[in-house]
Amino acid sequence: MTEDHRQRYYASEQYLLPADKTEIARLDLQHRVFTKAFENRLSLAPLKLQSGDRVLESAAGTGIWAPEFSEENSKNGIILDIEYIDISDKQFLRKPPPNIHFSLRSAIDLPAEWNETFSYVHQRLIIVALNDSLWRKAISEFFRVLLPGGWLEIVEIDTNCYRDSYVGPYTNKLQALTLSMFAEKGMLVDLAPYFPPLLKEIGFVDVQFEVRRARIGRSGES
Repeated sequence: MTEDHRQRYYASEQYLLPADKTEIARLDLQHRVFTKAFENRLSLAPLKLQSGDRVLESAAGTGIWAPEFSEENSKNGIILDIEYIDISDKQFLRKPPPNIHFSLRSAIDLPAEWNETFSYVHQRLIIVALNDSLWRKAISEFFRVLLPGGWLEIVEIDTNCYRDSYVGPYTNKLQALTLSMFAEKGMLVDLAPYFPPLLKEIGFVDVQFEVRRARIGRSGES
């Protein structure tokens, strides 16, 4: 393994994806694909936010979601105080406005002083980073830092997303290799049935679940 190759990845052995310019472009494109799949909405939770409310974005990636969510709310006269966290700042290419604050933190170990702080926690796409025990820690932390009545929104992919559509042999091979890699790392490959009982066990109520399809490649327009 060369030095350049080592520099492309996080120090964490648990996280499977790189941290380089190619990954930055992929993450920003992924954000646009997901936003389009949600009818150009940045959140599906039934939020009733007010100015001064605090929002947490966990595993922020390139930091693209928080400024857009802040701007969307500010157009309605709602000025939010947003914290966004990640285990690395290497992928941040944008300077956030003064109401958005970044810190190097992991979702499984949030500050003790954040108890019952946030009205909304937004978590997206860390299936490649957490196994069962780490998911339990992360969701327990989200529950702890949410205000009573606050909302947690988790967005994840279905690793069996090609099962209902025709794909060619290369895509099938890629999926098989991906599932094998997840199994080797002890990661969960089917989160849809996993989340609802876990969320209720930890203390969440009014647990809701939605499935969205995102078209990519030549058949998509994203």
